[in-house]
Amino acid sequence: MDESVRVSALLDASVLVPAVLRDTLLRAAAAGLYSVWFSEAILEEVQRALVTNGFASSASAKRMIAHLRSYFWFAFSTDYESRISAMTNHPGDRHVLAAAVSANVGIIVTANYRHFPESALEPHTIIGMSPDTFLVMLLQHDARAIVAIVAQQAAALKSPPLTVQDVLEGLRIHAPTFVERVSTLIDTDKRP
Repeated sequence: MDESVRVSALLDASVLVPAVLRDTLLRAAAAGLYSVWFSEAILEEVQRALVTNGFASSASAKRMIAHLRSYFWFAFSTDYESRISAMTNHPGDRHVLAAAVSANVGIIVTANYRHFPESALEPHTIIGMSPDTFLVMLLQHDARAIVAIVAQQAAALKSPPLTVQDVLEGLRIHAPTFVERVSTLIDTDKRP
């Protein structure tokens, strides 16, 4: 991806809880397709949601969050707490917008759009994007890298083993347009 089109995005807890979506988004960040940001409060929210919703045990959720903190140590928005009270979005997610403002990002990737109305984001020159829209944007900028990321994601999953199609099916609920476009690219690659 060309540096001139590189974007910064803060990931809301709503896109970090689903494992397959989290994996795709973080692999894209690790590949340098965008600059990822989050906050300690967001990761604490993710950890609670993983346990509360039965997606992970307390121990495995803590390990996953610790790994994320370690790998993306540079991606934490800090010193945003004093901004929270000035945010005008949903009270439960004002910390997310404040962290985005503090990190000077242009995008909040969220599945919870109602908590981030345009009227609350616009004064900070931030836009809210669904994971589908965000992944499609990354795909448009570097389709080859995204297809490789999905293939690597499938290859890394051993218990149980998954195919690229399995990964795409897991992503479909969160990013249906993205899945359709990636599927088309994969099908095109298979033609003689």
